[in-house]
Amino acid sequence: MIGAYFSYPKIKKRFFPYSHIEEGIDMDPEEKLVAIYDPATRIFNNSPDITNIELSLKDGNWNIDFPKLSQLKNRKLVLSIKHWELGILDQTLRGEFDKELKVFFEKINDLKFDEIYIRWLPNMELSNTNPWGNRGDDYNRVFEKIHQLLNSVAPKAQLLWSPAGQTGLMEYFPGNLNQAAGFNLSDEESRIFNMRFSSKPLFIFSEEASVDLKALETECRSVDFTVSQDLFIDKTRTWNEELLLGAYDPDLEHVQKPYIEIEHIFSDFEEIENGNLEKKLTDIKSRNAIPFVSMEPFDPVNRENRKVLTEILDGKFDQYIEQLYKMLDEMGSTVFLRFAHEMEIPITRYPWQSHPPELYNKSFRYFMKPALSRDYIKKVWGPAGDKGSMNYWPGANYVDYISMAIYGLPDKDITDPKAQESFGKIYNRKDRRLRYLPRPYIIAEFGVKGDSEFQNQWLKEAAEKISSENRIHAAIYFNSQDTPKAWGDIEPPKWKISEDSFDNFVSELGKKKHGS
Repeated sequence: MIGAYFSYPKIKKRFFPYSHIEEGIDMDPEEKLVAIYDPATRIFNNSPDITNIELSLKDGNWNIDFPKLSQLKNRKLVLSIKHWELGILDQTLRGEFDKELKVFFEKINDLKFDEIYIRWLPNMELSNTNPWGNRGDDYNRVFEKIHQLLNSVAPKAQLLWSPAGQTGLMEYFPGNLNQAAGFNLSDEESRIFNMRFSSKPLFIFSEEASVDLKALETECRSVDFTVSQDLFIDKTRTWNEELLLGAYDPDLEHVQKPYIEIEHIFSDFEEIENGNLEKKLTDIKSRNAIPFVSMEPFDPVNRENRKVLTEILDGKFDQYIEQLYKMLDEMGSTVFLRFAHEMEIPITRYPWQSHPPELYNKSFRYFMKPALSRDYIKKVWGPAGDKGSMNYWPGANYVDYISMAIYGLPDKDITDPKAQESFGKIYNRKDRRLRYLPRPYIIAEFGVKGDSEFQNQWLKEAAEKISSENRIHAAIYFNSQDTPKAWGDIEPPKWKISEDSFDNFVSELGKKKHGS
């Protein structure tokens, strides 16, 4: 598709999709800086004396009329720099613009302003609106390069990280490379909440002629920015998790094996009441395994009830929650407890999906609060690892482990087992989204479809990846078929593996178990 970032190598210049963009300085861009909120001091500035100027570059032309900026009365400046060259990220990473960038930033450093903020390639999480959008790791590597260059040749300038503010922006989070952050106001979603992991001063931009600054201040103050303290930014941080192996194995085909240390079960409020959960836990304990309980908060009366998260907060299901913790107390041994998993996927397979993250987070904390005083209960937060996972982070106090699911065939449109992605590729994508969170991983579900030869090959690569990632505390194979209802007319994938395949996987894992 012409204009999409991934097709730029084949696009001839005459089809340049941004030809309507005028290069040079726009002294009066549509985006205006309307407010600055500092999460650290909780000071809201509704009339910042900082002017936003837009610089548009393209066609290899780096000549900007910087003296034109002397017209400005304000002595504080945001330079929103947009480079409309197709392939700008790749070209920058290859060093093709190193000379031009150095001269460009030296000229910026010579500008006679009290404060200069460089808003480099903003709105990077958007697709098909600019040539640097939706490029994940490439964008972050370019941002780091710009950070290093500014420190070297333009120390007077401060780097402003400025996503649009949409869900998924944390995939582009630069850590501590920026001195400030920014986003664009929208009527469609609470973008301030999406920015809550940033501890830096928050520059708020808008294209609207009129903004309700009082309401904006109220919303800023209502968001808990202290979650930014949960993040670890140091890239040299190391993990040293003991690796445990487990299975979800409802047909009991592998759980008798001595290498199965964790047994995964799914349960709900109804099973708490009718005793089925207690029986499952007793059986697991008899096999000397550790239970991993995924608690699915379906309403026992109406499993389609989509108000369960709100009703949990209202106390409607307190009797089941109290009974659950009493049951776990009586068991008296370690248990992993996961609540309302895969909440960020925008579907309605589960009644706790497709809800505002603020509601989910409150419900998660409500459910896990009794676990705070019970060390033997390991609190598990279970996103799928999809786009926007970070929005559902309930806070480090309520989480001991982060779980994720890795299936070779999660897409309904894929019918050929050999089209499945590798374990490592899926893991890397999900790890990128969750990389700054402070807790170890549990692969709570993973599985592969296909003949035994293909499964063995996929599992061998999975073993290599799992053993190389010291952040992984446990890997739990899903030895079953998925729920038929979720796949409609398509036959649900069967991820069962043979005894030989499981033994081979364990053997491969044991050879390199976390570098041993």
